[in-house]
Parts: sequence; structure tokens; C-alpha cells
Amino acid sequence: MHSRRRFLRAFACAATGAIATTGSAAAERTFRVGYLVERRAPSRFPALLAELGYREGVNLHLDVRPSTDDPADVDRVAVELAHSGADVLVAERVLRVTALSRATRSIPIVCAGISDPVGEGVAKSLRRPGMNVTGLSYGLPEAAVLQVGSLRAMVPRLERIVLMARDVEGGLDPAHAAAAAQAGIAMPVERVLDLDEADRAFARLRPARDAAWLGRIVDHGSIPDLAAAAIRHRIATHALASDDVRRGLLLSHWLTHDDPLRHVVSLIDKILRGADPAEIPFRLPERTDFKINRTTAKAIGLAVPGELLLRATEVIG
Repeated sequence: MHSRRRFLRAFACAATGAIATTGSAAAERTFRVGYLVERRAPSRFPALLAELGYREGVNLHLDVRPSTDDPADVDRVAVELAHSGADVLVAERVLRVTALSRATRSIPIVCAGISDPVGEGVAKSLRRPGMNVTGLSYGLPEAAVLQVGSLRAMVPRLERIVLMARDVEGGLDPAHAAAAAQAGIAMPVERVLDLDEADRAFARLRPARDAAWLGRIVDHGSIPDLAAAAIRHRIATHALASDDVRRGLLLSHWLTHDDPLRHVVSLIDKILRGADPAEIPFRLPERTDFKINRTTAKAIGLAVPGELLLRATEVIG
């Protein structure tokens, strides 16, 4: 009996030691997160990770890599991150998400927002991505209908919306093409590289007949100059970023998420705990972000319809 008790005590001690050793090894593991950004990672990013138990210098190595908007530079940095030993990769905007997707098909990727994951080829479906990418979708097909409809409501005789952007090699995306066709509006694409080219492009448009859907042309600091050029030529504009409406562009109509960065961090946590990104549905937008600059509308001779004022989430001026 005594021998049996000694054996059980010894077995229990050995088992406890094994469990403690295993737990200690897990606690000491350092997770590596690579983040491909335009300038810098959001300041809240490390703090949100820390809320879930991932602390830099303790069990987290955060590798933030900035890149320009030059596709060759983005591809280069994406390949570097794919070979950095990261457990999960994070990217902003479609340019960087698709670059990471080309760089690796095995490392999980969380995108901090992409308009059309299926259309961009990084997911087979929103419900079951089926690849190594998941994250936030901004519902481009639905958003495109809202954007075209809002410009049509602002410019009743609208015949053409010109998409202006630096990168137009892929042409007009299917969502905007379908929305414009449904509304009976032409939507050509024009490559515009800087403010001077934008000014000349606005001059070629017809006030009260044409509008401009603005992709990335200038940096945020130059948005007021871009807005001033559009106002000078009396051209209605749809902004790429909703905050640019406060800088003078006419309107912005998007579908968006409440606290998107927190959703991104939650997905990173799921993946680091073993979830397969191929099985994690893309998160769909939760609300509408519709801004109108009434001062700009007045400057280009447009009256904001009451229906749009009621639907707007913010009216400037």
C-alpha cells in the first residue's frame, strides 16, 4: 500500500512537472506579426494586441514595413515580409493585400480593408475565403451603387463619371461598371498623375454633365488644392477617403466598419490561436459613411437635395 502511494505521488509530481514545462514553453513563445503599411502602423495597434495578451518584447515581435505606392516597391517589401518568419501578415489597401497574396500562399494574411476580395482574386467567396487571406470587406458592389446614385442625385443631368487615378492599368472595376451601366451613365477611366494633370482633366469635363470619381492622385496634404481645382472648373467630385470631404471635395459615400482596427486584431488573435484563414468569413460593413460638403456644392452651383441631406451622416458647411 505504501509503495503504491509513493508511486502515485511520484507520478503526480512528474505529470505536474510536465504540464508546467509545456505551459512555460507556450508562454515563452514569441509570435511574429508582419505589417505592410503605407507610412506607419496605427498607433493603437500594439495596445490592442496587448489587450489580448500579445506584448512587444515579451511574446510579440511586430515587424512594420512601410512602402510607397510604386507597385514594384510594394512587391519588394511584400516578398521581404513573406520571408521574415512571420506567423501572420497584415496589410492595408488592395495594392498591399494583393502584393502579399502573390508573395505567399501559405502564411495567413489579414487585410485591414479591401473593397472586393473576390474580385481582386484573394478569396473564393466572402463566407468561405478558401485561401490564406481573410479580413474586412467594404462591400464594393453595394458601395458602387450608392456612389453612382449619390452623384446622380447631386447632378440631375449627369451623363458621365470620369474615374481619375494614378493607377488605371486594370481599367474600371466590374462593380462600378455595372452600377454606372444600370444608371445609364458612362464611366471612362483617365490616368492622372499629379495636380497639374488633374487641373487639365477637370478643364476637359463639362459642368452639370460630368463628375469625377477621384482615386489616388495626390497625397492627403494636397487634397485642398485638388478640391480647389475641381471647384474652379465647377466639377462635382466623389472622394476616395471620407475625410477628404472636409478638405473641400464634394461628397463621399462608403460602407464601413465600427472600429475596424479592433476587428483586425481580433482576427490576428484567432489565427495565432490556430484558426484557418481559409475558413474565417470576411467581415462585412456595419454602417454607411455618407459625407456631403454643402459649401462646395454651393461653390459649383449645385443644390443639395433634401433626400441626400436626410441620408447623410455628416454635412459640412
